Amino acid sequence: GLGTLMEYQMREFSQLSYTGSHFSHEIFNIIQYKLIKQK
Repeated sequence: GLGTLMEYQMREFSQLSYTGSHFSHEIFNIIQYKLIKQK
């Protein structure tokens, strides 16, 4: 039914936002590391 579809989409979305925040965190670490190495 519709409820199951909504649940599925919410689960997909939370998975995506988790991956997204983890990914941007990794990028932030890399940028910081490069900035520190430049000094």
